[in-house]
Amino acid sequence: MTPRTAARLTVVLNIVVAMVLIGGLALFAANRSVFDGNTAFLFGLFGVTSAAYAVAGTLIARRQMSNPIGWLFFALAVLLIAGMSATEYAIHALVVDPGSLPAPAAVLAVAQPTPTLFMVGLILVLYLFPTGRTTSYRWRAGAIITLVAGCVGAALVVLTPHSIDNIWADRLEVAHLRVRDPLAIQPLSGIGGALLAVAAWTIVLGGIVGVASLFARRRSADAMAREQLRWLAYVVGAAAAWIAVMLPIAAIAHSSVTDAMFWIVATPLVALGIPVAVGVAILRYRLFDIDVVINRTFVFGGLAAFITLVYVAIVVGVGQLVGTTGSSPALSIVATAVVAVTFQ
Repeated sequence: MTPRTAARLTVVLNIVVAMVLIGGLALFAANRSVFDGNTAFLFGLFGVTSAAYAVAGTLIARRQMSNPIGWLFFALAVLLIAGMSATEYAIHALVVDPGSLPAPAAVLAVAQPTPTLFMVGLILVLYLFPTGRTTSYRWRAGAIITLVAGCVGAALVVLTPHSIDNIWADRLEVAHLRVRDPLAIQPLSGIGGALLAVAAWTIVLGGIVGVASLFARRRSADAMAREQLRWLAYVVGAAAAWIAVMLPIAAIAHSSVTDAMFWIVATPLVALGIPVAVGVAILRYRLFDIDVVINRTFVFGGLAAFITLVYVAIVVGVGQLVGTTGSSPALSIVATAVVAVTFQ
């Protein structure tokens, strides 16, 4: 492929991503009668993340045409927003304006595997990063097995008889919409679920091995490759640490504040962190600034976790001791004051 051909192909792929995104946004706006704030947040986040993948894919594909990660990023950009757009398509065709759009059930059925395929794409990035090639037969085997399991799982999601209730989020549930999969094959009704579980666990195992490969490959890499691997390992490690710290707190507290803290940090970190880290590492843009990024992550992450712990301890813990149930304005004010004083 010549540089000119690569540049033209990136333009075409960016147009495809933009069309899917704009179409989804138009349908979301048309479905405002069944609007809900959670989906608005997710759609906005998915839209920004999809654009981030497309931008990173463009830069990588133009600089390193032979690196498949750049082209893979375009597929991830489309997969990320396609499921949300298909959901809005079905809601418009079946709830908001029945019969206005053709084959809504089939559109939903085809869009069902987008989360599975997206996750498989991310796992492949772990194996291929940063050069676009696996460094040994064992990592190549892990990538191939994960890819095969993803394709089989995606096919089973479409062909196993079931009702489609949600894809990326709970949008269909909010719209009180459940659709029978029109592409399902009845003979799979018995064994399809078991095969799908095997495929899902294989993908999970492939993801674990992919994460392990980042740290294993860093030991034998040269100085430049170690810094590149460090960027992606930083994002994966930061996301895992935040989930490990905040998930038990959110589970114990059962508070909207802790839930919000968990999702507001974890979701953008996982969604936006990967394309940014991979783009910086492959393009080597300010590659050696990661120490500053890591230090600031520890500072702000520690402060965020501390604020949440103080809030939970005062509002939930003290509230239970004094017999206050639900949300207490007085305890919330005390928690805010304690956090502010400790900040100083």
